[in-house]
Amino acid sequence: MNYLDMVNEVLVRMREEEVTDVNDPENDPEQKMVCKFVNDARSFVERSHAWNALKKLWIIDLAHEKSKYQLVNSAEQSSIYLVKYPSGHQLKEVPSKWIESKGREMGSPSWFAPSHVAQHNVQINVYPKPSNKYTGTGNVFEYASSEFGEATFPNPGNQLYVYGHGQGLRLTRNSDEIVVPDDPVMNYALAFSQRERGEAGGQNSAEVFAMAKQYLSDAISWDVTNSSGEYVWEAN
Repeated sequence: MNYLDMVNEVLVRMREEEVTDVNDPENDPEQKMVCKFVNDARSFVERSHAWNALKKLWIIDLAHEKSKYQLVNSAEQSSIYLVKYPSGHQLKEVPSKWIESKGREMGSPSWFAPSHVAQHNVQINVYPKPSNKYTGTGNVFEYASSEFGEATFPNPGNQLYVYGHGQGLRLTRNSDEIVVPDDPVMNYALAFSQRERGEAGGQNSAEVFAMAKQYLSDAISWDVTNSSGEYVWEAN
């Protein structure tokens, strides 16, 4: 469901007039409030669980002497769980202070560390710095996991594949898609709105929050079912 559709789903349940544009300055205060709360609800739901729908693949085209790369289109809460070469060789995660303490050694990167956030993008550092055999552009390409394989590079094998969960930036356009489950987003947005107004469709805010919590719990249960192997822990 996109941003505009979600806003109107909430407005209908509040018995308010629908909007044709979330950015229309003529929208009344109630409509503008719902637009804000849809964003808040979507962010809340995204951060409640490592959703399969938020799995991302970033491909780093390693460049000579460039050791810092920003993972584009990711938010501050994004996470990384694997960095590897196309061959399958994995880089080891270390503290960022460890990498910063090192010198200018060149070679094939073997360690990585998420360092900080710049312009809403998570940055990772690699060590050692790529040697002159890495002749890439230094660019970073972002894909949903289902889009993997569409990138082509002049020097295959000189890239790093970074796997993680990429939480998106705030919704701004009518067509911006909400990729996490609709029901918990809609019900939390309704609950947030209702808390401000006092009631919606005869329900009080406590009832709607309880319903939203149940929708979120159910959605997480179904999402875990689709990746149950990732939630099995074994002692070594």
